[in-house]
Amino acid sequence: MGRCSCSGASACSCVIEGGDGIRVTGSGTLSNPYTIVSTAVVERYIQTLDTQTLDLVLEGGGTPSNPFVISGEATLRAPDRAAGGDGQVPVTGDVMVWVVDHWEFQPPPSGGGDGSGGLTGVTTGAGVSGSGTGASPLRAAVSGVWGSGSMANFPTDQTLGVPIYTDAAGQLRARPAPILRYAVNPIGSFTSGKWKASDGTVFWYQMGQEVYFRTVVARSGSSISVGSGADGNIANEPIGVLASGLPTPLAGEWPALVSGTGMSLNVYADGNRNLMLSSIPPNAKISTNDVFSIVGHYWTGEGGVVL
Repeated sequence: MGRCSCSGASACSCVIEGGDGIRVTGSGTLSNPYTIVSTAVVERYIQTLDTQTLDLVLEGGGTPSNPFVISGEATLRAPDRAAGGDGQVPVTGDVMVWVVDHWEFQPPPSGGGDGSGGLTGVTTGAGVSGSGTGASPLRAAVSGVWGSGSMANFPTDQTLGVPIYTDAAGQLRARPAPILRYAVNPIGSFTSGKWKASDGTVFWYQMGQEVYFRTVVARSGSSISVGSGADGNIANEPIGVLASGLPTPLAGEWPALVSGTGMSLNVYADGNRNLMLSSIPPNAKISTNDVFSIVGHYWTGEGGVVL
């Protein structure tokens, strides 16, 4: 340190004493100057004070190589934030809402199509009801209630309804209607030289285990005539074989109604998938190129869609 009016002297006559926490060494000469060192333990004079919402930690020694590090961890809980921490107790469904300058627990703001509900502005489209709140959640807008109104006469088992599912495009769909094929001729092949397909509307479909069909056939072979017998039996002539897509009929003879050229025919589908002509009215005749529309049904033991 600089000397105090001691010019030319070999030593400084100043007296320097250290105070509390200060140590002075040396004699004030050029070869042994005064050295002033702090001996205070600085960390004794830095303390942390925790609060209900902040936990403070003091680390380090307060030196250049080991400085003090003060860190803190907030211990404030959500209830402490609400209403300025006055102990407000939320109820089920409440959310924290910022009101002017503090948080409060309140029911979720209502949505509303105009977005006026504050935090949540929910716009609902066709098929969706509700405002998106705890009291009014979003839900499908159903058109009926099982067991009442137009659905009053259904069984008590509510699981009988048609299932609804989400398709690959994320859209809701109902289980498909029980129609397996449509606009397809139910006859896969006709008996060569005797019968052939003719123009007209053809289709088949299945509902449960019942198969319904319509086909239009024409006589391509020679005429068929019967006498005056009571049943007009013609010894079961095959018209054709059911298409491969149709379920197999149950074993037995299942009649089909037939109309065309002014007469009724007895036709059935057997258990071997054959469509058979069994009889025509007594004294009737089927001539070459006569056309018949066959509309009928049979039962199948195969799966398909069972209602």
